[in-house]
Amino acid sequence: MNIRGAIEDTMSCAKTQARRRTSIPELSFEHLVDMHEQIKADDTMSDGKLNRWLGWMQAAIVSWGHSTLEDMKQINLKNSK
Repeated sequence: MNIRGAIEDTMSCAKTQARRRTSIPELSFEHLVDMHEQIKADDTMSDGKLNRWLGWMQAAIVSWGHSTLEDMKQINLKNSK
């Protein structure tokens, strides 16, 4: 799977929903931006860590209420080819 591609697509989805707010800092758009910047800066991050971070990012977006787990699954399927 192209994990970094899925992360980019996930962030594109997040940007369209950035107006959504949460009282949980770790689920905020700002936190996702910070994670994304760390991922881009570290080209040695392991696939395991990238997968965990992708899962967190996608769960955060789903928690905002406009995307579903199915939407996130479609991002992952698109990047599995």
